[in-house]
Parts: sequence; structure tokens; C-alpha cells
Amino acid sequence: SSVAKVVSDTEVLCTTPAFPGAETDANSIGGFVVVDIASSSAGHRAASQGLVFWYRSAPTLASLSPFVGRVGGGTKIVVTGSGRLSGDADLSCQFGTETAVIVPALVESPTTLTCVAPAAKAPGGVRVGVSTNGADWVTLSSYTYADEPTVTSSTPTVGPVSGGTVVTVEGTGFVNVAGASSSTCRFG
Repeated sequence: SSVAKVVSDTEVLCTTPAFPGAETDANSIGGFVVVDIASSSAGHRAASQGLVFWYRSAPTLASLSPFVGRVGGGTKIVVTGSGRLSGDADLSCQFGTETAVIVPALVESPTTLTCVAPAAKAPGGVRVGVSTNGADWVTLSSYTYADEPTVTSSTPTVGPVSGGTVVTVEGTGFVNVAGASSSTCRFG
């Protein structure tokens, strides 16, 4: 049992102890327990009314791709890992810690989920975490927000219709956000 913090006459906060047996079995996958509340001052035990709490192993996160995106947000992030990455209504990604932004995550496979990076106030790095319950977070790694690119010039500006001209484009903010080995140029 754990000490309950009474918030109001309609709310109590309880911190879960470790799942029975988890202390001796690091590979424990968890299970469920019935929750009830006991009041020491009144000597009464509140009926659980079927309240159940599920213990389950936390996911293990392995990679994040891409790890760079634009300040304006919208980059689709792919998170891979193992453990419990599916079947949860509260599956979500968290960008940042102190002023965190939480976005929903979508299950792509039992080991892969995706989420869309929210907009940031400024360029820089943030920690990325994943939660299967909206309360406990497994932090993966950092994600870097980069400025939006600007193009200032290109040389040459003319070439043959058969293509093949190497064009040098100059500007700022050219960061590979697609997670590929190179960026792409689109003509037309």
C-alpha cells in the first residue's frame, strides 16, 4: 500500500508501489490489481467498485528519425522500439520538458509509432518522450528544431533542355529534415 494524498472530498492521489514480483523478476510483464482506499482516521475501507489498475512493462525506445525538423512543425517523426508500443488509447509523444507539448502518436507496427512534431517558438534542441498512459514518460533522445530555409541566389540560372546542369543554390537553413542521406532539389 502507499500513502494517499487527499486533494479534495472527491479526489485522492495514490502512488503505485512496484508490481508484486517485479523486484525479483526484471522481465515481469505485469498484470492487474484491484484498487481500494482505506481511511485510517475513520477506520473504514472504501469499496473498490471494480476499479482495476493495470501494471505493464514500459516500452524500450531505440531510435527517432528524423532527428531534425523545422521550427514551423509538421515533420512526421518515426519512433522505433520494443515492448508495449501498441494498443493504448493514451499513446503520445512529448516534445520538450519544462514547457512540453504533447501530441498523439499513431501505431504503425508493434515496434514502430509515428507522431507529428509540433511548432516550436525558436530553433534549438528538445527532449522527446513517449507515454503509453499520459502520465509516465520514457525519454528517447533530442530533436532539433531548425530555422525555415531561405534561398538568396542560384548559379547558373539557365541550362539546356536536356538537363544535367549543376546548379549551386545559396541561402540559409539547409538542414536535412527528411532523414535521408541527401536533400532533394525540385525543378518545376
